[in-house]
Amino acid sequence: QAGSSPENIDGRDVTLSIRRDVQNVLETELIDGIERYGAKSGEAIVMNPATGKILGMASFPHYAPKYFYKYEQDLYRNPSVAALYEPGSTFKPITVAAGIDTGTITPETKCPRCDEPKKIGKYTIRTWNNEYNEDVSMKDALAKSDNVAMVYIAEEVGADIFRDYLKAFGFGAATTDELQEDINTPFPEKWGPIEVATRSFGQGISLTSLQLMRAIAAIANHGVMMQPSVIESFQDPISGEKIPVKPKEI
Repeated sequence: QAGSSPENIDGRDVTLSIRRDVQNVLETELIDGIERYGAKSGEAIVMNPATGKILGMASFPHYAPKYFYKYEQDLYRNPSVAALYEPGSTFKPITVAAGIDTGTITPETKCPRCDEPKKIGKYTIRTWNNEYNEDVSMKDALAKSDNVAMVYIAEEVGADIFRDYLKAFGFGAATTDELQEDINTPFPEKWGPIEVATRSFGQGISLTSLQLMRAIAAIANHGVMMQPSVIESFQDPISGEKIPVKPKEI
């Protein structure tokens, strides 16, 4: 009321969707993998594709919030939402999904031009091992991580439709408003033949790991994309009411 002094009210308690056992496994295995392969850094995320609830999210190197002043400020960022990278072959399921959803291919479709490197102007696109799979099925091409087959799919789908699918899968858009630093990311503007080709196997496009997680989860969830969320519920400090954060279909 006017003239009265304000009273301090505690903030709302937040219950996260993070599971302690999942988080512990992620952090342990992530550090083990980084040491085993001599990597400089790494990330791991576990999300329920049916609800979008994030059960674990780990990155390394990291910092201890209690002693944040002892660490470099670069480590304060959450790379899962703040660091852009080219996804490479982990992007290939998106290309295959676009091909299947448009009816351009089926899992058993044979690639009619996968028996040699793909030439586009002055560029030559090769497979990762420089081995070529004549008449390879789309299912086997994905299993073999065949770059040339991905180019075939994207070309058959067409640049405009392929671009529209990548937008529909959420690339370029923020993933959640619950995590600091999560913002819209650049979406490519140029879609010439070489750009379409390289993006079919995850090069020439930048995204965050949580964006890729959201897109792959949509495939796992039968084409329904869910809003990623780290919050299970809030508790009102005055009424004590527990307010759940319900899964949100986007």
